[in-house]
Amino acid sequence: MTHSHVTVGGQEPSDALTLYLAGALPGFCRLSVDPDGDNGVLNPPPKHWPGAAIVRGASLARLATERISDGADGNGVYELVVHGYGPHGHLAAQEMAEQVQHWQRNHRAALCLRITIHPLADDGPTPATDDPHVFVKTRRSGSPSRT
Repeated sequence: MTHSHVTVGGQEPSDALTLYLAGALPGFCRLSVDPDGDNGVLNPPPKHWPGAAIVRGASLARLATERISDGADGNGVYELVVHGYGPHGHLAAQEMAEQVQHWQRNHRAALCLRITIHPLADDGPTPATDDPHVFVKTRRSGSPSRT
């Protein structure tokens, strides 16, 4: 387990962090746990903190919470931690924890997320798809756009 040293309140929404991680980390995905299955998952993601994860080859890292106190409101205070699985899971966990820390330092206090969309010129170069902050999408007309 990799500690991020970033804490959240028990009822704090996760939308901004999840969207940030989706844009910052290639291979981002979301995990869910079958509540009726015997899957042996310890510390499944809470319903209001969906299982943000990244895949790195045969390895995976998932964002989780670890309760560290009851908090003033009784809803708890949690540290965001990252669990790694597979041969390079510890590296994926470290990468994700670093992005959680970056979000804490640079984006958490923002009133809202800022997303800028730039259409590509028909004759312009296609951006590299391995750039984590560029999403190449196709509109219905078939022409690409840069997000």
